Amino acid sequence: MNIINTLQTDILVIGGGLAGITAATTAATRARKVILVSKEPIGYSGNSLVTGAGISVATQDHDNTVAAYYDDLLKSGKGLANEKLVRKLAAESFSVLQAMQEVGVKFVYDKNGSLKVRKPPGHSVARNFTTDWNTVPYQNRGLTITLPFLQKLTATSTQLLEKIKIIKLLHDEHGIRGALGVDRQKKYYHFITRRIILATGGTGFIFAKTNNTSDAVGDGLALALEAGCRLQDMEQIQFYPTMMFEPEKIPIAGSLFGEGAILLNKNKEAFMARYDAQADMATRDKMAQAIFLEIQQGRGIDGCVYMDCQGINKEKLQARFANLYKELKRHKLDLTQNLIRITPAVHFTLGGVVIDEKAYTGVPGLYAAGEICGGVHGANRLAGAALVEAYIFGKQAGISASENFGHALKIHEPEVLPDKLFALGQAQLTKEFRTAMWKNVSLIRSEHTLLEMQEYINSLKAALHASRQRGLILTVAEAIVESALLRKESRGAHYRSDYPNLDTAFNGNIQCWLEDGELQYKFRKKVQ
Repeated sequence: MNIINTLQTDILVIGGGLAGITAATTAATRARKVILVSKEPIGYSGNSLVTGAGISVATQDHDNTVAAYYDDLLKSGKGLANEKLVRKLAAESFSVLQAMQEVGVKFVYDKNGSLKVRKPPGHSVARNFTTDWNTVPYQNRGLTITLPFLQKLTATSTQLLEKIKIIKLLHDEHGIRGALGVDRQKKYYHFITRRIILATGGTGFIFAKTNNTSDAVGDGLALALEAGCRLQDMEQIQFYPTMMFEPEKIPIAGSLFGEGAILLNKNKEAFMARYDAQADMATRDKMAQAIFLEIQQGRGIDGCVYMDCQGINKEKLQARFANLYKELKRHKLDLTQNLIRITPAVHFTLGGVVIDEKAYTGVPGLYAAGEICGGVHGANRLAGAALVEAYIFGKQAGISASENFGHALKIHEPEVLPDKLFALGQAQLTKEFRTAMWKNVSLIRSEHTLLEMQEYINSLKAALHASRQRGLILTVAEAIVESALLRKESRGAHYRSDYPNLDTAFNGNIQCWLEDGELQYKFRKKVQ
């Protein structure tokens, strides 16, 4: 093999977003040798870059208690979230706000000097705090968070490696023993370690319509499967209801609905009350499905619906949403005067690697944090919970990976041949494939559309098998499709037109794992 570098470390962190940066910083400050490797520049990698830069935390002021946040998260998760993970997120959420302020993240303040707080749909109280975006491009608001944390990371001894893709996790009878990576010149790296933290993000870019970055293709999930991890809830893909694609690709803040924004169809009719009792304050899953159905039933405008913010006080709109207001004004759109066209887009991978409260995957030496994990959000995610999850579980993974080191490692060449490794499935990420995923496996699914996608995936797998290549992206797509077929009901972000109602028989999680190279599935009913 053309291995140009063999690197030994105590802990290898994979992923350059907030979860990875936090994990590496935490581990490094616990006197461990740490390497962080990322496909893209660290801090500019994954969905942390394009986040709305809002965090929802329990401040313990008035009604914004840990208990209230916990209840909102569980309600949002529709019975699929892991209560222990949810409790940890709610209980430690305030520490995220404190940590961000400590590293210099700038938040938006009211005129009276208090932090501005908002109430996005799904939250019972106002608990969402937003960073000050004035110094970064609107589309890259996450930089207001990742760059201050990156500065803290660079003050440690952590070795940072960029533009290297991990293509295989190595393990033996004792668990994790390393990883193989490849850079853009197709040169290989052999990492020797007994501890790996996966923080590689979600799968959104395998769909045609998404607000995710192009590196969010789920390859980390496939690596986790190959290493022996279990995934759960892979059918649960969250859609951002209000994405604007023209004249520019911009996510329109859901917190506008808390100020009085409403959705209108092509007839200028407010339609959300037909689909949910909370109308325009419905959770993201209900809102996205309602928009999709309006469009599907012919009441859309060029694949979109209108979002009307004209009922919001102009002064309030310009003050609270100044950056969005200015960005749209650049395109001659005035939120106080114009309707804007929005449509749902894939936003967040709710399912993923099964972990416990210690961020442990069940594979010795392997931990995971951030969007790659399942169980934290269940069947829906509340606004502002993603960055909170990334920090809390990134920190926990860094702590856990630093403890109880075991067997010594022997340095030897990996036995896997390059021709079996290099085809990661990126070649299958064509416009045709992404369009097929959107058409068949997006907001409204049925047995017919899912079987159609299953057949398409199988044909691509057969072609790869003939050429002795792996298709990691196809493995993840298959997990999504098969899990969606197994869940014969509609719950949260998963909507089946042939099974439109929630079914208590499916109060539980669908897990999948690899066995002799084939995906296996099992439904685990939750104990009430």
